[in-house]
Amino acid sequence: MRQILVHLDFFFTPQILYEEIAEFRALKLGITLNKAKIFMFFTCQPDGVAFNAKDKECVFLEFTRPMDSMTSSEEGNWAERKKSEKNARYAHYQYFINYLSAQRGRQWKCTQINFTVGVRSSFEESQFEERLTLLGVSSSKARDKI
Repeated sequence: MRQILVHLDFFFTPQILYEEIAEFRALKLGITLNKAKIFMFFTCQPDGVAFNAKDKECVFLEFTRPMDSMTSSEEGNWAERKKSEKNARYAHYQYFINYLSAQRGRQWKCTQINFTVGVRSSFEESQFEERLTLLGVSSSKARDKI
């Protein structure tokens, strides 16, 4: 998270970042954090991140391996449950980046795209193509490399 904030030009000093995270968590989420918890907050690591400087987009990329092609179980649809878990895990980080962007007039928008790929099962090509399009990868040469 720290490197993402540096790239977006939101990081000044560790002290300012600690204060902004503490203020954000307290005001927006009603949570008071000690310094160790704040440090944990800004050391978060999504699987990947993509930036589109032209359109001011920051996209967290999350990759999940399928569970033996399992589509449903007693707990419900595995893929949807996993997607919800991934989205929930990074929602506060996206919200924080969007909050800082608004506070500082930077106009960055942070979102997330989840990919399910793996060894035991092939990914659904149409979903993969759709997610590449969302990332702005439209060139057939670039798609072939990916």
